Amino acid sequence: MAKKKKKKRKKRKRNQKAQRPIDTGVPVWMDEAGVQAFFPGKQPPPEFLDLLTEHLQKELRNSAMWDQMVEQFGEEEAEKLLKQCRAKFGP
Repeated sequence: MAKKKKKKRKKRKRNQKAQRPIDTGVPVWMDEAGVQAFFPGKQPPPEFLDLLTEHLQKELRNSAMWDQMVEQFGEEEAEKLLKQCRAKFGP
């Protein structure tokens, strides 16, 4: 009985985490161009973009949004869409 309660508690905690907004410490918003953010300082090296893209794709794959994408488009198309999610510096 204790195992079931523990599983339920873990699942509830995971769901609560997914619903909480992420505090990045910087202004973040979404518009027609995608997710936008301001970061202080000078522009980081291109390797940073690769790491940021990798992290973004990993987080998307582990989110509820990924399940929706797979359900709506299928696994193969969802993978293609995920590869299009890239971090980039704008003007």
